[in-house]
Amino acid sequence: MLKNKVIEKTEKKAKDSRVDALVKTGIQFGHKKSRWHPSMAPYVYGIRNNMYIIDIEKMEKCLIEAIKFVEDVTKQGKSIIFVATRPNIRAFLKEIAEAHKLFYVSGRWIGGTLTNFPTSRQRLNNFKELEAKKKSSEFDKLIKRDKRVIDEEIARLEKHWGGIKNLTEMPAAIFLLDVPNNYLALKEAKKKGIKVIAICDTDADIREVDYPIPASDDSFLAVKYILEKIVETISKAQEKTA
Repeated sequence: MLKNKVIEKTEKKAKDSRVDALVKTGIQFGHKKSRWHPSMAPYVYGIRNNMYIIDIEKMEKCLIEAIKFVEDVTKQGKSIIFVATRPNIRAFLKEIAEAHKLFYVSGRWIGGTLTNFPTSRQRLNNFKELEAKKKSSEFDKLIKRDKRVIDEEIARLEKHWGGIKNLTEMPAAIFLLDVPNNYLALKEAKKKGIKVIAICDTDADIREVDYPIPASDDSFLAVKYILEKIVETISKAQEKTA
């Protein structure tokens, strides 16, 4: 009995410490009452200072479910595209995705990326061909104008397609770091039967999100915390299957 009480006390202390750490990221702060979507109601803990407060315990449960799905997908050798268009997180997504060789879109989502994938793949192939051409000895023989045209085209393709240029098949899932700015990506994924994981603030319509993670998408620290957990899961799963 005493041993059980000690275990319970230790677990409670660990939980309280974890919750305190999450609170410091601002992960619980939703939007004002004037900005919300009814689909997020199950994940709202209450209202404070006219602002919705997200239930941290439910957030953790949702994150665990998303992590399990990501782990399964990775073990199957399938890919996930991470999508972020908000200025406060785009640079970090690019940094962490490139460090771990993950697919990502950190700018505007190009319509048809998934729903017209054969065309997207042709663009990606063209991108890689241009990069190869620039590295070849033939590039040095071109006149300045032709070199400039190639450089400008590579820069344009890099901006829109750089994070997925090595994608050769449809992904198993997309991970939206915020929903309202990426409904087009969400709709395309659903049309193609691709699972959607997403960080969902209180203004998000999550009716078509398969794995919602209720959390502030305005807080860099909150998004960083979740993204690092997901990337850590992918890395560990890859190590197990290597």
